Amino acid sequence: MLTKEDLAKYPSIEPAREYVRQFNIDIATLADEYPAIVNRARQILRDIIVKGVYTYVSNDFETEILAFPVVRLFIDAIGDDWLRRRFAVAFSKRVGQFLQKEENEKILEIARMPGNVSEHGWNLIYEIKRVGVKFYEWKLHFKDYLSTAVHFHDITWKMCNHPVSNGYVRLTKRELARLLAEAFKEKILEKRVPKRFIELPDKLMRILEDIEELIKKYKKEVIREIPIKAEITGGVYPPCIQYILERTERGENLSHVERLFLMFFMLDIGKAEEDVVNLFRKMPDFNEERTKYYVKHAKSKGYTAHNCDTLKTYGICRPTHKWCSEGTIKNPLVFYGRMSYILHKERRTKNEK
Repeated sequence: MLTKEDLAKYPSIEPAREYVRQFNIDIATLADEYPAIVNRARQILRDIIVKGVYTYVSNDFETEILAFPVVRLFIDAIGDDWLRRRFAVAFSKRVGQFLQKEENEKILEIARMPGNVSEHGWNLIYEIKRVGVKFYEWKLHFKDYLSTAVHFHDITWKMCNHPVSNGYVRLTKRELARLLAEAFKEKILEKRVPKRFIELPDKLMRILEDIEELIKKYKKEVIREIPIKAEITGGVYPPCIQYILERTERGENLSHVERLFLMFFMLDIGKAEEDVVNLFRKMPDFNEERTKYYVKHAKSKGYTAHNCDTLKTYGICRPTHKWCSEGTIKNPLVFYGRMSYILHKERRTKNEK
């Protein structure tokens, strides 16, 4: 049985939404009747924008539950895709941390309940099974597994890398928590109210304006809105890197392997550490200090970009160029070197005419 504390930890689930509906809150009087909830929603958004984390106050469950839809309201009213993705990622990370420590009975209730992670709920079973030297505690029907695992590019999430029996994929508790957290994230991203349909009273509009100013300040000082389109359209990068750069420019969340590949590749071709850090500024979970550390560490270790066979294994390969499709390229760095030589030669010939 889910408690009020559970609803505070997972405020997007159906029982939490039902709890909120019982209050019959009117947006027109929200700021006057529930100032603590509005202030909490504002603080949550500030933490998400500045720190990239969805904080949790454990001593006021009711406020935590009721603040969540207000946060969603503000995000829909602002209509900023970067903020929406940053919110979804921060919330999913918080949920994942809670789920890893959660009781098995509650995980089952949350996952199976329609509307929480999918329309009909997941076909999830608790069953301890040892396969080789590894113990698995859960098994999830392959259809539910694939519906969420498709968003991961890491090789460990390919179904062939998990024991499968009678249509069920076996998972550890940590893996299940990660999978559920991703499902929560996707649910948030798929649900949105068009900005044009949202009208807020004056008190909420003033709060909204403050949040928008904070977003502008963050983007100016941290993201810096550094364009990388020139890099994308220069024609010198292999398709795999171009694809990742295009997603980076849109502020999409990259997988761990994609981030490492982009970092190693850019350092390999001589990009300065600061330039590499700048590529990650639009990431929904960007943290400048942490990113600088990883880039500096990678530079000191001299890591080399993944080869084409490895990229194919991770599902990152994009063989849209004939060199790639014909199999004449074994490493993206070879593509870059060859294309750089050709373009340089063409420019030199043009200048000599």
